[in-house]
Amino acid sequence: MSTRHATAGTLLRSFRQRRLPAQGARRQRALLEGEAALARRYASMLRPECRHLVVSQNLLPHLWKSGALGGRSFDVLIQRWPMAELQRRLDLAKSTHPASTTLADFRADPDLLRAESEALAAAARLITPHRDLAAHFGDRAWKIDWDMPAPLERRPSPQPTVFFPASRLGRKGAFELAAALKEGIGAELKYLGRDSEGSSDPFAGLPCSPATAGDHASAWALVLPAWIEHQRRLALLALASGIPVVATRACGLPEHPLLHILPSPDPAALRTVLRAVLQPATTAQAAVPACAAC
Repeated sequence: MSTRHATAGTLLRSFRQRRLPAQGARRQRALLEGEAALARRYASMLRPECRHLVVSQNLLPHLWKSGALGGRSFDVLIQRWPMAELQRRLDLAKSTHPASTTLADFRADPDLLRAESEALAAAARLITPHRDLAAHFGDRAWKIDWDMPAPLERRPSPQPTVFFPASRLGRKGAFELAAALKEGIGAELKYLGRDSEGSSDPFAGLPCSPATAGDHASAWALVLPAWIEHQRRLALLALASGIPVVATRACGLPEHPLLHILPSPDPAALRTVLRAVLQPATTAQAAVPACAAC
């Protein structure tokens, strides 16, 4: 296959993926199929003199199953928990929130789970900026730094606002956030994304509204009490911009003075931390007019 044909095939798969539902088993199956096709393409390009590889985690089980890694040493760039651990965490979240329509909508084939586990065990080094993953893998992990984005120009809203940089989904911690806010912390909730848990919308009845890109800069705090999190860019952007962030260890964020880590998605702990984070901001906002009048 020529490079031109390979590029055309990649673009076609990308176009098809954009037409898939944003959530659900159909999307997950299609993504796995696309990763398998990409792994086959890369495997066909490997020459015998390639003795050591650096492999992206999403391609790892497919390359392992194909035998392309045999006789070679390799490192793995890991961005997420192994699929077996991901599914264990999703099962725990589902048992906590049985009404969720998304927490159990997909589970990978056992052969793929086994292939990933075997390949991770055979890898020389596991390279990651994810703090919790690095701690989990211990001496085998090579912990690298997160690449922090350029900061936003902050424009805090007049009223306390909490920014949830995700859709209203169970794996993102939407149920825990809703439970924390229902006790009342005196803040409006802005959420990003259109997907939800259907009739079990966690944010029903809360003072909340869909967010836009501009709402990030106006937030008093960003909160992400996720069970599973693979998209951390907005949390990193908040830290770089001086916005306090409340997140679980599952997010894998770097140490930072404005980062408040929760060991797990816990509504009571989340409520306590949010009140503490928003109180100094409330005091500072109230002090601005008085200071200007002096």
